[in-house]
Amino acid sequence: MLNILFISFFFPPMGGTGILRAAKLVKYLQQFGIKPYVVAAKPNGFPWIDHSFDNDIKDAVVLRTKTPSFFPVGGAGKGTNFFPASDYIFLPDNKLWWMPYLYSAAMRLATAVRFDAVFVELPTFSSLLVGRKIAKKLGIPYFADFRDSWCQNPARPHLPAPHRRYNRYLEATALSDVEYVFTVNDSIREELLLHHRHLDGRIATVYGGFDKEEIVKTVRENDRMSIAYLGTVYRRFRSPYPFLLAFSGVARNNREFREKVILRFVGRYPEVLLKWIDELEIADVVDVIDYLPHGEAVRFGMGSDILLFLLDPLTASYGQTSGKLFEYLGMGKPIFAVVPQLSEAADIIKRFNAGFVASPQMIAEIERALLDLFSLWERGKLPEKLGGHEDFQYPNNVEKITEIIKQKI
Repeated sequence: MLNILFISFFFPPMGGTGILRAAKLVKYLQQFGIKPYVVAAKPNGFPWIDHSFDNDIKDAVVLRTKTPSFFPVGGAGKGTNFFPASDYIFLPDNKLWWMPYLYSAAMRLATAVRFDAVFVELPTFSSLLVGRKIAKKLGIPYFADFRDSWCQNPARPHLPAPHRRYNRYLEATALSDVEYVFTVNDSIREELLLHHRHLDGRIATVYGGFDKEEIVKTVRENDRMSIAYLGTVYRRFRSPYPFLLAFSGVARNNREFREKVILRFVGRYPEVLLKWIDELEIADVVDVIDYLPHGEAVRFGMGSDILLFLLDPLTASYGQTSGKLFEYLGMGKPIFAVVPQLSEAADIIKRFNAGFVASPQMIAEIERALLDLFSLWERGKLPEKLGGHEDFQYPNNVEKITEIIKQKI
């Protein structure tokens, strides 16, 4: 059994889709001969606490270290795109103050355990700078797993040019000695290769995934076509407004659609969502449900007819896939993706025949897709279960990662 130091700032019982990959890696690495020793941040001040993953990590050694604050300046408003001032001041991210705690905890662990490698789950990106330092101190290789782009993430604030150059320099430093890099999609892999040619032959895409053990059959409504969006709703980034505009247009002009369709948002949301729903006069056909534990959210999705996936029309969003997309694939429900047609998310949905795609800036296109879906549902032709997504199961994905780690150590 190989021992790895597994670094992940975000880790259960913190909640949210971003926690999923770290939890599943820790769960399944042990099944393939790698024992992870986790160093993570304590969840003090984190807005979502979710114990759905407790069973996944029950056999792991987890050392949670203190950190002064998650939001040192201001706060992350409810489902909004609020960027604390510290996001502009501290690079590569505002978790820099965790670095000394992480280093100290890791070196304490290293006195009791002989580690074969360091594995860093990103974000946070500052963790990779420390992971590299730890690996060099211990004389062992280190691996990086990118869930998001370091320098081209549309969910992060747009930095001034000098900041962007410095951020790219930090990325190059963190990756200068890396043994191998994993990315959740091809877009991140291609971006890293473009700027760091030494990674050629040392980088691979291992898509996000789903855990089949969590996918349980749930009774669906029969009298209404239900569309569900699972996860945090944002005001600007991945805004649902274009979809709501199209949905309200169809509901206003098609009485039968209005009587037989229900749209539900399940997750944290900004107050403006409720304002939009009122202004568009669709409060009678839209439910807004606050954050649910991960397991409950999955069951909610399984009880729906269609799963809604959103991306911005911005070019920077073309490389976004999100862990939500792969969980949707695992649920096997038709996905209605309001995303750029040239995005990687659209490509995955089309390639695996997993649903329908409409462009976020084309309201008429979204309306037509909604009517087509409604027609299929009325005629009993809307698929209840789509298959063919076994490649995205987490055990398969983690096995790919473990095979590479074992080859490189």
